[in-house]
Formats: sequence, structure tokens, C-alpha cells
Amino acid sequence: MDAQTLITRALKLVNVPGRGAVLSPEELADGFDTLLELLDSESVSKQFTPGITKHFFDLTAGKAIYTYGPAGDLDTNRFEDAVPSSIEQGYVRVGATITDNETVADYDFSSSAGWTTLTGGWSIANGVATAAGSGACGQAITVTPGATYVLRLELTVEAGDVVLTVDESGPTTILSQTLTESGAYEYEIIPSEATLTLTLTTGSAGDDLQVDEFSVLPLGADRYALPDGIGTDYPIKLVDQTRYNRLQSKGQGGRPYRILFSRAYPLATLYCDRGALAGDILVLDVLVNRTRVSELTSTIHLHGSSLRYVRYKLADELSGEYGKSLSLRQLRLMREAYESMATGTRRRNRLRVDRGLMSRRASFHIDGGDDR
Repeated sequence: MDAQTLITRALKLVNVPGRGAVLSPEELADGFDTLLELLDSESVSKQFTPGITKHFFDLTAGKAIYTYGPAGDLDTNRFEDAVPSSIEQGYVRVGATITDNETVADYDFSSSAGWTTLTGGWSIANGVATAAGSGACGQAITVTPGATYVLRLELTVEAGDVVLTVDESGPTTILSQTLTESGAYEYEIIPSEATLTLTLTTGSAGDDLQVDEFSVLPLGADRYALPDGIGTDYPIKLVDQTRYNRLQSKGQGGRPYRILFSRAYPLATLYCDRGALAGDILVLDVLVNRTRVSELTSTIHLHGSSLRYVRYKLADELSGEYGKSLSLRQLRLMREAYESMATGTRRRNRLRVDRGLMSRRASFHIDGGDDR
């Protein structure tokens, strides 16, 4: 379900704008802003965003402090994620390498270097490709003949249209689509040759559009993958600020054993007790908000029980702006939806006795030179 559909269905619960009428652009904009606030506020709840996301990054030898988030030292853009709400567990993997399955160079338009065809009104800057008039944008990619690939395209059309083509040598066109509306497009292609040419073409001076991402991945594959069964894992302990401050040695050479996660805006900070060794890969199990949407046509990635709760909750928050409120029955249905959502994502109680009430003998760590 996309954001616009959810907003429309939510307001129908309070009979806005009325049977047979449509929401105005201003009402949709207000509803979208409220939806963003709701998704962001609920994203820290383990009941709302079930499941653990795995982040993994190559560590820099000797570096112990990293910014964590989009465009940070540990860049979550590679997973299309925001700053994590919390870290559940972590470890350092040694003897493995991160695999990049993306076949398109500069798929997110972070650079124009990979796009060898860039003519007419097409330009690449600030992480997007824009077309103002006729021209073309494209590149050649290498694939495995006979394998299935998924082409994904995120497009915003202000005026006109764009033609998407995928060609083999000859040329033989295996995909040709004229795109006239904004949205996220997805196509499966099965190449018979090892080289494909991807092209976006505009043919009119009035064409005005923007491309945010152009990706081609093997079917079922993530953009970045960490192979299983390769390498050795060294567990990492999560500590609080007090415990981190008490460490007598910080940032010295060697593999990290403890980390402190400081969640902040816009980037979090990850403090390691020791600098990493060359080839170390940090693997973190995190709780992260994957429900955030960027536009009205964006799909909301939530389970059905969660979508039902969000619909009623959004109606509850918007109803006051129209001088209305949910009925007692609707409030009861919202509570039932929340309970259903929470039941499906409930976790084991991890409460423990405070360490101050337990005897604990400190031990000296010969490698770190401090108490553990």
C-alpha cells in the first residue's frame, strides 16, 4: 500500500472529505507530514518494526570512532536505511570480504563517471539524474547470460515522458517501456548475452523529470552480501557510557571487544574500545526504521496488522484538524490492531538483576591493559 492510499483510507474513517469527493493537494500534504511523524515516532518500537536488520562494514585499520548513518563513516545508504534506533548484538568477522552484487556503476548517481552516455538536456548532480529537454542517459553493464535480473527505477516526472530501453548487441531490444508517471518501477529481464546497454531517452524539449536510482541486481540478491561459512567471528560486547569512560585504554591497536552506540541526529556515533585491524568487518544486528517514505507514491513496508494499526492511528491524529474524532468502536478496533501487531512481534523479557546487587570480581585483560 502506498502512502496516498493509506492517507485516503484513514480519513475515510472520519468521513473526510465525504463520499464521492477527493482529497485536495493541501489535505494530502498535511496527511503526509502527519504520517511521517507517526512512522518516525513509532519506528523506535520493537512492536512496530519487527525483525532485525544486519549491517556490515569494512573497518579502517587503527580507527576507533565512527559516524554511523547515511553518508557517515559507516554509511547506511548502502542498505537504504536511516540511523538505527538501537544495536542488539555485534561481532567482528575476520577472513571474509563483502560482496557487491550491483551491476550498474553509480546506480544512485553519486557520480556521473559510470554513465558513459550523457547527452542533450541530461545531467547528473547532487545524487540525481535530471532531464530538461531531449537527450539520453545510459551505460553498458556486464551480466551472466541466462540468469534473471531485476531492474529497478525510481522516477519523478514533472512533464513529458521518458523511454527506458535495455538492448543487447545487434541491437536487440529486450525491454522497452515509455514511462509517463512518477513512481518506483520494477522489471525482470533475462539476458542472452554478457553485455547489456541501459538507456533513458527523452525526445521532447518539454520533458522535465528526475531519476533517483537505477539499479540492476540478480533476482533475490541484496546489493551487498556477507558470505556465510567464511571467516571467523569475534563477539563484541555493548557497553554504556559509564563503562566506556572507565576503560583505561581507548583507541589503541587491536581488534575491538567493546562498543558504545550513541544515537544522535543526523548521525549516530560508534565508539570502539580499540582500533581495528586491516581486513576486519564489523557486523551489527540493529533495529532500524525501514518504514519511512519519501513521497505519496512510496510503498509503506509494513505487515498487514501494522498497516491496520497505522491507518486507525493516523485517522485519530488527523481527525482533530477537521473537528471530528474516532468513535468508541473505532478506538477499540485501533487497540485490537495494536495488540495483534504486538503479539506477532513480542520478544522474550530481557530484564536482569542490576549488577550493583551482584558480586563481580574484575579481571585484568592482558591485551587491552585494563580491567574487564
